[in-house]
Amino acid sequence: SLGYLDLRSDFEFGEGSRERILEAWRAALKAQGVNIRYGAEVKKVSGAKGAFAIELTSGERLVAEHVVLGIGLEGNPRKLGVPGDDLPNVQYHLDDPEEFVDETIMVVGAGDSAIENALALAKRNDVIVVNRRDEFSRAKEGNLNGILAAISDANSRLSCLYNTQATRVESDGTRMVAVMETAEGEKRIPCDRIIGRLGGIPPRKFVESAGVKFPSDRIEAIPELSDKYESNVPGLYIIGSLAGYPLIKQAMNQGYDVVEFINGNDIKPADQPLLEYQFHGLPFERDVNELLELFKRRIPMFAELNALAFRELVIESNVLASYPAGELAADALRKLEALNAKLAKREPRPRSTQVIAEGDLVYRAGEFGTSFFTIAAGEVELTAADAAATVSRLGQGQFFGESSLLSAGPARKMHAPAPIASSWKRRAGRC
Repeated sequence: SLGYLDLRSDFEFGEGSRERILEAWRAALKAQGVNIRYGAEVKKVSGAKGAFAIELTSGERLVAEHVVLGIGLEGNPRKLGVPGDDLPNVQYHLDDPEEFVDETIMVVGAGDSAIENALALAKRNDVIVVNRRDEFSRAKEGNLNGILAAISDANSRLSCLYNTQATRVESDGTRMVAVMETAEGEKRIPCDRIIGRLGGIPPRKFVESAGVKFPSDRIEAIPELSDKYESNVPGLYIIGSLAGYPLIKQAMNQGYDVVEFINGNDIKPADQPLLEYQFHGLPFERDVNELLELFKRRIPMFAELNALAFRELVIESNVLASYPAGELAADALRKLEALNAKLAKREPRPRSTQVIAEGDLVYRAGEFGTSFFTIAAGEVELTAADAAATVSRLGQGQFFGESSLLSAGPARKMHAPAPIASSWKRRAGRC
């Protein structure tokens, strides 16, 4: 969660029910006199900066100097992709979890939306979460803790099927049967309702028709953007989930920032301080955007992430930097001590650089991996659990950690023998 992220928008956003938040937004729209059209579907965006044309399905044509796309992905949910995935009680949205009582509901997915839906439904229903993997690696920390606690609670009405995916859905007219492929073979699970929360498919054809480029043909690819949210089409900006940044608070900030950019105000994004904290203990000082671009180039697996998505990844990761014993390490620790004192009253406290010493164990022998590391600079040594000799070394752009889960085997010892200017550590969750 980015609860420690400041909110720039004039609109209210905090803890509360969906209905209360939406009502507050409606009131704010009215108070601000925002020119908004409901039920107006955009058919096409064409033209260029200063003279865009927005065609509506009603036949009406609007003109604009700039266009900001904040259309998200929810309008294009990814379906189960199996026979029966369009039966009446198979759905891909959940408007009100309190609408259902004492049903057996299967929630398919392992992301934040799936977890939030499952936890809400489990208050009044029997819920089965279907996770095709063996952990919840994509979940935010709060959701991860919540789902693992519910799975472990003997009094909870929630259970989880790991390493499981649907092969078909059948119906007898009253109830459904989900036919699942599990690690133990095929299982037939009766249920009243199936809710697929498998993410959304970017409305690619619509976006590409406006001239926006994607970095690859992969269905989950997100548009190429500058650090000011501008696409390759000058004057056309993309924010929020469609830009690869699904957090509501951050999307609201992006809407604020993009108008500032359009008006010529070169402000720093609201998440800039969070990145500065992450890089505070590195052995060199550079501009945040320069560092992001440098590390993105150095780690091939992140090449297809646009600027916004990579910012989110870094903010949500742990950044490790190793130092040899001496003044450099002492100086880094002093800097971080001063920063932590400054942030002491922030709750939750933002992440900052984690300083380790050369030779420290980063990943311990005999433990199953719960983190995924990528190396931005420097190297790590791999030594066998039962030997002191170095087996091999991993360097810039390589990774280790969570992949050990895939083989269900313990990791080897991983030491930091040389300075690691930055190593991203991503946690995975499993119960």
